[in-house]
Amino acid sequence: MGTRNLTMVIKNDKPLIAQYGQWDGYPDGQGKTFLNFISNVDLESFVEKLKNKVRFFNGRDLKEEMEFSKSIGSNSGMLDMNQAELYNEKYPYLSRDIGAEILEKIYNSNDDDILLNDSSSFGYDTVFCEWAYILNLDTEEMEIYCSYESYKNNVYDLKDNWFHRNKGNYYHSEGYVDLIKKFHLRDLPTTEYFIEYFNNLQNEDDEE
Repeated sequence: MGTRNLTMVIKNDKPLIAQYGQWDGYPDGQGKTFLNFISNVDLESFVEKLKNKVRFFNGRDLKEEMEFSKSIGSNSGMLDMNQAELYNEKYPYLSRDIGAEILEKIYNSNDDDILLNDSSSFGYDTVFCEWAYILNLDTEEMEIYCSYESYKNNVYDLKDNWFHRNKGNYYHSEGYVDLIKKFHLRDLPTTEYFIEYFNNLQNEDDEE
């Protein structure tokens, strides 16, 4: 289902991962994938890989990406199936289909240079960004964000909202997704509780 979402890892209040996802953004979709990863990962090893091997596109990378797209016959940004296959071989971490699986993909990668898009600004699109999941390495918490009006009764203080704190970096932004739940990494819920928690929140709001 096309429920757009954002998967992020932040440290020193800056994104190390900010992955746009096109599908299954609900807690029982990408949220579950996110939770299952951080519940089982060797966090120290994961952070070391993020520091040493992961980086965002820069200007030179963008120029090379544009040249590569032209070389496979794509001049408009649109890709046919054959072009998409070639593109994904060249840029395996950029697909909109990966979503929260980007975390495990990076963790299991043997690549020395892992190139990502910084899609942090998508969290300021309250029309299309429906869910966002942040691994906050500063506070050691999993943060869950949502743009749905039905969850407004569960919004945290703005000082806790990463998008609110950083809105000055995104001059075009007029809003941002709301932080609706946090779990400490030392006290993460089971998958069953996690999904049931958000189902119950939705049911409560529907009854009001």
